[in-house]
Amino acid sequence: MLKKWFKEYIEINKRDILLVVCLLMMGVIIGIGAYVFASAQVKDLAISSVREVFDISKTETYVSTNVILNGLKADVILIVVLAMLSVTLFGRWIIYLIMILKGAALSVYTILLFNIFGPLWGIVTFILLVLLVNILYIPALIYLTVSFLDVNFNIFKARFNNINLAGMYKVLFAIMLSFIVMFSSIIVEQIASSVTLSIYKKL
Repeated sequence: MLKKWFKEYIEINKRDILLVVCLLMMGVIIGIGAYVFASAQVKDLAISSVREVFDISKTETYVSTNVILNGLKADVILIVVLAMLSVTLFGRWIIYLIMILKGAALSVYTILLFNIFGPLWGIVTFILLVLLVNILYIPALIYLTVSFLDVNFNIFKARFNNINLAGMYKVLFAIMLSFIVMFSSIIVEQIASSVTLSIYKKL
């Protein structure tokens, strides 16, 4: 049942899915380029900012709920922003920009982790804080983004008259499902952050 739904969903939305994936990958490339061509001062500032977060967590009492609460706030804000953009005329283009920025932030964050932890521990922290977390987060983000892009298309294109309760229920389902998966990624991030902090304390 789930497998059938998954195949049908990809078949129906393959163009939008591919577009969002390409935007994220474009962002990754832009992030790498921005870091490579950034001045030494900017690089040092970025590294020290991330290092400072680890230092604060190392010296003070580590509260795991902070990671969860901050993650929840960020996800709620993102969903609200995407929802608002989906009902605006030029919202689609801003959603595209957000996806590019998401990819750029991901690549820059990965580079900073390797700068702080070195090659060996950098791979470990990459797996913990980037790979494991985004295995859940990125598919949910793509699903959510495609849903809001569909809303935008229905409102401002030829299918305006096709908007009905079924379409609204579909969007609400996408929001709830995406939020649940994103919340799961936050839990994984909290666990990974605890492990990463233990590694950082040993450096």
